[in-house]
Amino acid sequence: MTIKLTPDVLRACFDFLSETDPFDRWSLDSDCVIFKVARGKSCHGWYKFHDGKHLIAVSSGMVGHTSSLIATMAHEMIHMHERNAGTCKPGVEHSGAFKKWAAMVCRSHGFDPMAF
Repeated sequence: MTIKLTPDVLRACFDFLSETDPFDRWSLDSDCVIFKVARGKSCHGWYKFHDGKHLIAVSSGMVGHTSSLIATMAHEMIHMHERNAGTCKPGVEHSGAFKKWAAMVCRSHGFDPMAF
C-alpha cells in the first residue's frame, strides 16, 4: 500500500521536519510555501522560488512510502534554506553549501547520503 499524498500531508511533513534538527534553526515557515502533488516519474520532488513564493512539489509517481516522503521533503527543504540563505548558484543544482547542509540532515535523520 502506498501513502496518499495531498498538499495537507506535504505541509504536515514539512511542519514535522521544521521542528527537528537542523531545520529548527533555519526559520522555515510552511505558511510561506505552496505545496503541490506532482505525478511525474522523473524525480521524487522539486523546489522552486517563483513570483515571490516558495513551491515544493512531491511526485506521487515516485514517492509512495512515509520514509521516502520524509527524505524527499527534507531534501527540498534544504533547497528552500539555500534560497533563503542566498547561497544558490545559477546552473548549479547542489552547491557546496547544499552538500554541507545535506550531510548535516543525513546525520541527524539517518538518511543514506548516497541516496539523498
